[in-house]
Amino acid sequence: MRHMLMFAAFMAVMILSSCSQAALNSPSVESDEEMVRKVEHQWVDAALRGDVNAFSSLMSDEYLALLTGARIRDKGAWVAGLQAGTTKYRSVEISNVNVRLYGNTAIVFGDYSQVATSGGKDNSASGRYVDVWVRRGRHWQVVASSFSRIPSL
Repeated sequence: MRHMLMFAAFMAVMILSSCSQAALNSPSVESDEEMVRKVEHQWVDAALRGDVNAFSSLMSDEYLALLTGARIRDKGAWVAGLQAGTTKYRSVEISNVNVRLYGNTAIVFGDYSQVATSGGKDNSASGRYVDVWVRRGRHWQVVASSFSRIPSL
């Protein structure tokens, strides 16, 4: 009987050891920071491709953006412009992306450069931006943005 208990204990240790080793060798789960960086780039790419569904799905319904001249633009206006083709992006690049996490909220600071038109007028610009993302369940959605253009010389 004593040998059976020792054998069972030995087998339990071996099984737990192999499970621990498998967990160490498996690919790591994406960190929140990596996930926010990923959705930030997906959102930019969706705008560039004119993919209204992908673009819209990454935005919360209450999304608001603060634009140049203290103008406010909500999700509906942004999506409508992309859908109607009145807002077109030829190129968008983001750089110096810095993510700060606060629980289920992420604040993203970065630089942007875009070649775009809005309502048939040139809307090309470079500047800095802030996006606020909130985790809802397993997904991140952008709830607010602010853009500050760097004046041309």
